[in-house]
Amino acid sequence: MNLFISSTANLLVHNNQVKITQQNNFPWDGQMDFEITPQHAAVFDIRLRIPGWANNEAMPSDLYKYEDLIKPAVFLSVNGKQVDYKVENGYAVLHRKWTKGDHVRFYLNMSARTVVANATLKDDLGKVALQRGPIIYCAEWKDNSGSVSNIVMPKNIAVQRGLQSPVT
Repeated sequence: MNLFISSTANLLVHNNQVKITQQNNFPWDGQMDFEITPQHAAVFDIRLRIPGWANNEAMPSDLYKYEDLIKPAVFLSVNGKQVDYKVENGYAVLHRKWTKGDHVRFYLNMSARTVVANATLKDDLGKVALQRGPIIYCAEWKDNSGSVSNIVMPKNIAVQRGLQSPVT
């Protein structure tokens, strides 16, 4: 699973028709549900992309980083039971025998975060961005009558972290 949008896909996996139905409200909610329906029970991998922001990576370089590192929270359950998974190339991999109607719940922690620039970016010193999941909030000149320099976020402000564990 690469794109998190409610959808249905019909795939051929090892000569077996597999229907995967995805339901979610992403990017507003980090909980995603998948129904796996193979024509015949079979062993194969399901791979779910773990975005960098869900793994303490603001971007794939040192240009920007999260001001505070929190324990990444990616949870997976199959048929209501939390499962362990391995990570390969940025994907959570579930390897098992899939049967008709198996349900996967994938949860990405979407706590609010502050993003800061690398100290070598002199124009960005003392400035932060606010991010929740994949969404970065900003104040732009055009939307603020040509002035955003007067918007100040106190250093000691508490950013509400939100839900830390999934609803099963």
